[in-house]
Formats: sequence, C-alpha cells, structure tokens
Amino acid sequence: MEPQSQIILKITNIEWVKSEKKLPKSLDLKWNSNSWNYDQISEWLIDYFKVDIKKFNIEEMKNNIGGG
Repeated sequence: MEPQSQIILKITNIEWVKSEKKLPKSLDLKWNSNSWNYDQISEWLIDYFKVDIKKFNIEEMKNNIGGG
C-alpha cells in the first residue's frame, strides 16, 4: 500500500482585502494531495480565514516526512 501523498506549499506575499483581523503575510500549508492549483489554494485560504485575497505566491516545497 502506498503512503498518502502530502506536500508542503509555501504561500508568500499574501495581499488580503482590507480586514480588521491580524492576518499572515506568509504561511506553510500541508496539502494532502500532489495535485493542486492556484484557485484551489485561494478558495481554501478564503474559507479558512474568512477574508478575500487580492493575490499571493505559491511554491511547492519538498516534504521529507518519513516513516519510522
């Protein structure tokens, strides 16, 4: 059985629509699939933080999580 794929997405230069909340300008996001696109990540961020986003950058990081 193959282990479940999980990647780390480095989200940077996040520009939020004006909000009273203190919001991150960058974050690392664990994504449970090797497949993703900008719109999926944008929807996830908007749903999670409940604030619209103007733009952001995404970089896929190498995940070195291993079994013991």
